[in-house]
Amino acid sequence: MTRNVVVGSLMAALFAFLGGFSNDALGATVAPARLGTAGNFAVLAGSTITNTNMTTIAGDVGLSPGSAVTGFAPCTAPLPADCVALTGALQVANGVALQAKADLLTAYNNLLTLESSCTKLPDVELGGMTFLPGVYCSATFGLSAGQTVTLDANGDPDAEFIFLTGAGGSTLITGAGSRVAFTDGAQACNLYFQVASSATIGVGSAFAGNILAAQSITVQQGTSLAGRALALNAAVTLDNNTITKADCEILTPPTTVPPTTVPPTTVPPTTVPPTTVPPTTVPPTTVPPTT
Repeated sequence: MTRNVVVGSLMAALFAFLGGFSNDALGATVAPARLGTAGNFAVLAGSTITNTNMTTIAGDVGLSPGSAVTGFAPCTAPLPADCVALTGALQVANGVALQAKADLLTAYNNLLTLESSCTKLPDVELGGMTFLPGVYCSATFGLSAGQTVTLDANGDPDAEFIFLTGAGGSTLITGAGSRVAFTDGAQACNLYFQVASSATIGVGSAFAGNILAAQSITVQQGTSLAGRALALNAAVTLDNNTITKADCEILTPPTTVPPTTVPPTTVPPTTVPPTTVPPTTVPPTTVPPTT
């Protein structure tokens, strides 16, 4: 398989890097509809959530049915060794977390139904490849150290990129310093990784997308994630990370200002009265008779 470009709709073709989608036309944001209430969470786990060092999370954090959350002290002075700067709610073993886990299971199973129509990838290495919108399958997915995978929406900000290991698949593993890039309207909220076992995101990576793992997710030291770490049954492990829940930008149509119509100015005609020249009377000339 040529490792340059994988095209959606069961086609492959070479595609050039086109540059990012302008945010000028983007307005409000919304969580991906596929995730239900799980879309409110940046981190969601089944057994435990563990953090080491200082981590920043924008989005809710949830755990159910487990209740063990460690390393989540607030990052306030005096700064503890392990802390989390959380912008969002911490939902542990409660109704909110339980509902989110139910919605996560639904989303996971719905992704599996797409396996029958996916583009099969014999090469599990994603580095150096550019993907157009579509559904892609492989037993495992990898992104080698220092490599970049690019998602190209071809101008459609609603385009989805879905990577499935399938029910019988295995892992998602990325190397140190790897990254996910987006171009031509692609958004992190529309990128999904369904992982049948566990996912490991390598040290110092800049990863993106919604990771739905049946078992555990490990986000290694110094890695950023623009998306979600959603583990159905096991743990989510963090270490000095920045995790930002990726919501979808909604296009705001440009405001059209109606043209201003200036009524024409009517200038009344100027009437010039006719000039009357009085007739000139010339007296008759009398010629004396000749004798």
